[in-house]
Amino acid sequence: MARIYLDPSALFIRWGGGQPQVLAPDIVPALRDLTETGNEAVLIAEHGLPLPEQLRDLPRVSAPEPGPAAWMITGDRRRCGLRRPGLRTVLVGGGRDLGNGRGRCDAEAADLHGAVIHIVSREAMPA
Repeated sequence: MARIYLDPSALFIRWGGGQPQVLAPDIVPALRDLTETGNEAVLIAEHGLPLPEQLRDLPRVSAPEPGPAAWMITGDRRRCGLRRPGLRTVLVGGGRDLGNGRGRCDAEAADLHGAVIHIVSREAMPA
């Protein structure tokens, strides 16, 4: 079983900036696939932060913790630059290369569901 940390930047098409939040359209099947395969989804968010109904039951932490089967799904390439041993990263949606080698993720996926499928398949058949 893996622990998958979900960064809000990968869960919302629009987040912050004074505009209404828009949840990624594939959030429900992605979360279902995580839980049905025995993985744990953990939201990276401050407690007390208002969340859409689909995310309210997820456990929350302020920062991901490395571990033997720890992953972080993010939509912000800069978050991949915070590489720590024991925490693999998947970038959702690509984005501009930072040009300094610090925004390198372990994998990239077109959308949130693709990131989940990548993690589930890696955990099911480790290299």
